[in-house]
Amino acid sequence: MNFASTLSWLKENSEIKIFHFVLAVILLVLFLFGTGFDGNKAALYFANARINALSLEKRDMALNGSVESRARKVVETEVLGPMEKGRVPLFPRLSSVQTVMKRGGKLYINVNVPDLADTQVSYTLVNAAMKKAIARNLWFAGQVVIFINGKMVQH
Repeated sequence: MNFASTLSWLKENSEIKIFHFVLAVILLVLFLFGTGFDGNKAALYFANARINALSLEKRDMALNGSVESRARKVVETEVLGPMEKGRVPLFPRLSSVQTVMKRGGKLYINVNVPDLADTQVSYTLVNAAMKKAIARNLWFAGQVVIFINGKMVQH
């Protein structure tokens, strides 16, 4: 087969080549990003019923956009609390996410808690739950630094 016949064959079969190219791109995207059936499940962590350990809860959640907007969505869901029985919310009612920003390889999160006296869960457990949820859902987010009412939560 010479160059002219190869060129002629490609022209005649261009639709087949385009189909194969599109199919290859689709397979590559599925390989890299998955089918989306499990890709929309977010891992969230709340206190267990005894408030002495973390308990995993999976939820359907599309995490799109920047690192900050994805992290905000995870944190807002953590602040809202668990949906399944046997889990305790990390934050009291009326708590809200004030700030989520990424600077210099760190993700800073500030949660406003109106009445700290209503808090049932230790800051150590809150810190662990938030960091674990961010790490599990946004492994590329960097180091997570958590503040409550503007004060950094220590481990």
